[in-house]
Amino acid sequence: MPKTVPESQAAANLPQRTSLGAAFKKEVSRRVSGGDFAERERVALEVANELVREELIASLNTIVTSQGTGDLSVDGVRYRWHAEGSAKYHSLVGPLEIKRPSFRKADERNGPTCIPLELAAGLVERATPALAERVAMGRGDGPSLL
Repeated sequence: MPKTVPESQAAANLPQRTSLGAAFKKEVSRRVSGGDFAERERVALEVANELVREELIASLNTIVTSQGTGDLSVDGVRYRWHAEGSAKYHSLVGPLEIKRPSFRKADERNGPTCIPLELAAGLVERATPALAERVAMGRGDGPSLL
């Protein structure tokens, strides 16, 4: 049997504009000074890219933090913390500057090093998975088109 709801209550249950969407629109409007549609589109993409870039940086930093500074096992091989470092990773929304440590193979003097962040996040040649896929498909020269 269908549920009936008075109109006054039904309006209260309609989905409201998300605070993210409202904040996005407000920021775009703030940056667009009476521009035409082309300017609004350019600014909207710029703001969206900033938001995505911040999220990607935060996600990569979370992975780095979760790996800690103790010994790690990579494919059953033990690696020991080696040194702090940083790298610029490339993404569809611009560069991602990340501080991350390197680890050296344990029990082997001057053994090979690895960057566990790159393994955990699927970063290849300092590119994010989405960018690497676009490059492999010959479409890495434009904006994100997911």
